[in-house]
Amino acid sequence: MRRYYMKHLIKEFCIGSIDDVMKIKEKNKKEFHRFETCSHLEFGGYTPTEETFNFIKNNYKEHSQVVMIRNTESFVLKDENKINQLIYDIKKFLNLGAKSFIFGYINDDYEIDQKLCLKLINEIKKVEGTSYCFHMAIDEVENYNTAFETLIKLGFKRVLTKGGKTQAIDNIDRLKKMQELYGDKIEIIVGGKVDFDNYKLIHKETNILQFHGRKIINTSQN
Repeated sequence: MRRYYMKHLIKEFCIGSIDDVMKIKEKNKKEFHRFETCSHLEFGGYTPTEETFNFIKNNYKEHSQVVMIRNTESFVLKDENKINQLIYDIKKFLNLGAKSFIFGYINDDYEIDQKLCLKLINEIKKVEGTSYCFHMAIDEVENYNTAFETLIKLGFKRVLTKGGKTQAIDNIDRLKKMQELYGDKIEIIVGGKVDFDNYKLIHKETNILQFHGRKIINTSQN
């Protein structure tokens, strides 16, 4: 039995600053459903500022947001100071009212770093009604099947993936297989050069319902 049901496509708009949010036009607001709130998108997205989180919280009450928890470009993290900073950031954003977080780490064997993930999960779960998602570190693993099974065991609600090392549109077959094998156990959201022009094609070919990107809405339109 499926653990979630959605009748329509979900679009997640990835932003790195208040400036990105300010580009949203009134007509765009109904074109997406959720923010992934970050900073430093040039490095793949780091933990956002409080100001960006609060701006969205106060001005986009009909949109949810998932907060990135990340402070290094690498998906392998052993530095205890940086790990402690991640935990501090989770506590901070929980206090600000965050309900959903996204992070992801692997170990030297290119497997999910369960020990580190559990540290972050245990902090998040101290607040009732929260959820956590795994980001594109999934595309660095050695074995997708093992990784998905681990994420499901750890209770991740959603996983963000390109379906491979290249952009999502090149990985249709693998994305389709992911959805067939795991789509009833964990929500799959497709990212990796996904935009307002190609997300419907990816949906048609894979039956995946959630899409993520910096260009998932067309903020340049008049």
